[in-house]
Amino acid sequence: MKLSIIIPVYNVEDFLSVCLDSVVMQSVPMMSYEVIIINDCSPDQSLAVAEKYQAQYPQIKIISQENGGIAAARNTGMKAATGDYILLLDSDDFYSVDFFADLYQMIEEYSSPDLIMFDFNYFYSQDNLHEPVHQVFNAEHIESMTGKDVLAQILSKEPLFSWYPWRYAIKRKMIEENDLFFVKNRNYEDMMWTPLLYLHADQVVYLEIPAVEYRLQRPGQITGTISYKNLVDPIFAPTYLKGKMNSLHVSAELENKILRNTANKYFTAPFYAGYLTTNERIQLIHVLIDNKDLLNYTSSSLSKMVYVLVKCLGFKYAVNVIKWGMKVYQLIKLKKEGTPNEKNIIFCKRF
Repeated sequence: MKLSIIIPVYNVEDFLSVCLDSVVMQSVPMMSYEVIIINDCSPDQSLAVAEKYQAQYPQIKIISQENGGIAAARNTGMKAATGDYILLLDSDDFYSVDFFADLYQMIEEYSSPDLIMFDFNYFYSQDNLHEPVHQVFNAEHIESMTGKDVLAQILSKEPLFSWYPWRYAIKRKMIEENDLFFVKNRNYEDMMWTPLLYLHADQVVYLEIPAVEYRLQRPGQITGTISYKNLVDPIFAPTYLKGKMNSLHVSAELENKILRNTANKYFTAPFYAGYLTTNERIQLIHVLIDNKDLLNYTSSSLSKMVYVLVKCLGFKYAVNVIKWGMKVYQLIKLKKEGTPNEKNIIFCKRF
């Protein structure tokens, strides 16, 4: 068996059929891959949908567990996997093409590389719009390089590269030997996991196929709402990664690039502090102060502006100035565009 596709399931009864159809429609023999669905104690009819598919397709397995979040569900799936390679697929996303055969071919051609990266599209479900994502690198840039060298290439061309874990086929042996499992109970756990794939990989190759449709505009997406947890959790990613990099012989230049990338959420947090309660905003300011070393990792004009405001005014006043600045911005926007639903702003998905 070559592939294990891990699909965490929670409150996705309206999307799961599309997701599973995109997997079982692959033209390779059914028994050449397995699908492991992790039912994370979903309160809707998602489990019933999964069981319907399981009855028809023998390669589908279902594991039910107490609700522990997507990181715990992915970890369970990876530990249960028997395939040579693991793919993670979110249950509201789906594969847009028949590409498993191409993966098999690449695995053979490159003698089982540690990591295979592929492309994706943004899918705006309310508008039924598919937006191709244009990469600033190609297969020739990173062919058969080590993960560290590939990451250095990518971050040189795309400093704010996104760490989506579902755009990879990962050798299961590499995951197991290096204990590469997700940090639980943190949103934006991808930022703390995906960089480590590159840092451990001896060989990375790139399959230039837009295989995944990444669904946006879905009500209830965890990283699509403004909350204290969504603002605070990613701030821990740079510190976590820095601790891991200490033992991985990462060059100072590459470490700096990784920290500049992952510290970006530290600088965006003050822009959404105004949506929090007073107590939450105070707590957020304390977290920003506790992690003030991240001010050294500016990566954009926005982060440089926050740096200047904090240095001139201090954290508390900088956050308040940004809060009122955002209110003025929203008033101007209201006059131009009408009344938006502020809670539906998809700011975390693509910032």
